[in-house]
Amino acid sequence: MIYRDRIYGDIEINDPLVLELLQSPELERLNKIYANGIYFYFYPKVDVTKLEHSVGVWYLLKKLGASDNEQIAGLLHDVSHKVFAHVIDYLYGSASTEDHQDSIHPDFLKQGTIKEILKKYELTSEGMGNLKKWNLLDKELPNLCADRLDYTLRDSFPIGFSNKELIQEILNDLIIVKNQICLKSMAVAKKLGRLSLKMQNEYWHTEWGDYSYHLMANIMGYALQKKYISEQDLWMGDKQMIDKLLETKDDSIKNNLSLIKEVRDIPITGTRKNHDLNIKYKFRVIDPLFNNKRLSEWDSEFRKEFEQSKQRAKEGHYLKIK
Repeated sequence: MIYRDRIYGDIEINDPLVLELLQSPELERLNKIYANGIYFYFYPKVDVTKLEHSVGVWYLLKKLGASDNEQIAGLLHDVSHKVFAHVIDYLYGSASTEDHQDSIHPDFLKQGTIKEILKKYELTSEGMGNLKKWNLLDKELPNLCADRLDYTLRDSFPIGFSNKELIQEILNDLIIVKNQICLKSMAVAKKLGRLSLKMQNEYWHTEWGDYSYHLMANIMGYALQKKYISEQDLWMGDKQMIDKLLETKDDSIKNNLSLIKEVRDIPITGTRKNHDLNIKYKFRVIDPLFNNKRLSEWDSEFRKEFEQSKQRAKEGHYLKIK
């Protein structure tokens, strides 16, 4: 099978386990879940799905020489995401950590088609579900790992923050040292660190971005309370959920969805002393390793901006709603 990837090009997939998993309803569902929550609703060019990210992580792990089992864990690492991905963290009160999906992931793999496919290939759901055991797939921030690398490159591409030349330059510079993904050159480490910082400050966690998540989480909470939707409905696809919410003809839902449509153009900046809403959010900037040291140890300007961005995330956005 030839899989066409927007940033890596044509990928040949021959592994029967991978092919079977890609045909499972659980992984097929990820093609209906967008990687950046509700962004797709008001930012049309942002159309990355959780499925393409999952395939991308599998590909990176294969390219980096990870074990077959770690590659499969990478392919499955996001399969337990609910509708609107990390918007769910804003619904459940875990916005600053974005860890709801991780908390349910091991149990999710113990059911359904995926469990049976893994069993067929003599793999266990328990083994695949513990993401922290895989050194290349998942690492604590600010370390570089396959998951973090793929979503940084993939999310940055459609909005023009990166291009195929930069992506290829970064991929060619990767090296594994003591089970850790590192960079061979200072120049490329700087480019990756800067890209990650730009994504944090100008895309993943802008005021309008986090406010859109907040609004969508409120809509979901309201719809659950009104029994327009059920907890089971949280496993729908993103567009399917939007349609279901609009079918309610509830003015509150309709008005808030309209607000989300315009969220990038709404003046919402407040101050510590004058705000209606304080949204704390996750800090996800990579501080890559080069020559046994982090980029921040080599580059004082990067270190300064890294720490400033980290402090802003800790403090959160102060929003003034007009």
